[in-house]
Amino acid sequence: KRCHEAEESAASHSVKAAREAHAEATSQAAALERTTKEHKEALRSQSEENSALKGKLDELQQSFRCADEQRKEALSQLEQANSESSSEAAAFERTAKEHKEALRSQSEDNRALKGKLEELQQSFR
Repeated sequence: KRCHEAEESAASHSVKAAREAHAEATSQAAALERTTKEHKEALRSQSEENSALKGKLDELQQSFRCADEQRKEALSQLEQANSESSSEAAAFERTAKEHKEALRSQSEDNRALKGKLEELQQSFR
């Protein structure tokens, strides 16, 4: 009889331990399920945020490309204007040199004419 009671007691303890282990496993499974659900939600949220950030990055890259194109166009126009200004300056310089030479030549002619005029005036006196 004592042996039977000992067996029942051991069996009762085994059942109790099995129930406790099952309850613990169920609790851990529920906790893992909650954690998994939280992680999935965090990943979904991060994915949405990443998509929004990619959109903003694309917009910024497009803006920078446009700004770079405008900068290149402005630089090209500036170089063109600078080239034209240099050409105009060279033309003005040539014209000024030609005018200076013409004035020098006219000045020589005027001196020669003055000399002849003075000779003529002397001969009439």
